[in-house]
Amino acid sequence: MSEEKKGCLGTTGTIVAICASLAGILVSLKQVGLINPPAQQKQEVVEQTMQRPGPGNSQTDLEKRLSQLEDKDRQQREDALLKRIADLESRQKERAGSEPEYEGGYELSGDWYYPANPGAVYRIAQYGEQVTLQEISNVYGVSTVSAAGSGTISNNALVINYYTMLNTTGTASFTIGNGGRSLNGQFHDNVTGMTLPVQLQRQ
Repeated sequence: MSEEKKGCLGTTGTIVAICASLAGILVSLKQVGLINPPAQQKQEVVEQTMQRPGPGNSQTDLEKRLSQLEDKDRQQREDALLKRIADLESRQKERAGSEPEYEGGYELSGDWYYPANPGAVYRIAQYGEQVTLQEISNVYGVSTVSAAGSGTISNNALVINYYTMLNTTGTASFTIGNGGRSLNGQFHDNVTGMTLPVQLQRQ
């Protein structure tokens, strides 16, 4: 075999080896999540959100997703939700003060529970027809505000727009039943478009 042919084969072998190495690197980067096609990322967000039974998540899924956040980031998000709740409560008090006295007969203030999301508390504060809602989840044994929202009572209907720690939004729509001791309705997630039935109860 001539030196020229040896050189060509050697060059071809080198090119093949480099391509194989590059392919291996790309596969490795994809496996650790540094490379992810936008469509696949979107699908993962949809799949993760679909697991969520309420404004935040089930306890297990919430802990899993929040564990991917740095402690500082997680605290900043909760602080932002706490500030949002304080602002919403102040605003709802003002609205209630400028409206006719509430005569609906329902008093929804207090803690509500959803059997399908054990460990979570849905805390409602009512000011006349105006309400605020915060979802409090048990994350690593610590009560953590994972969603906050506000809404209005109209006859026996309650509608609340909420924002979650995971930067998603949605609407909770309820029918007030059992003399104000049950809330039957649904959570609608604005990210996936999914609607999930829910029944909140007082202890």
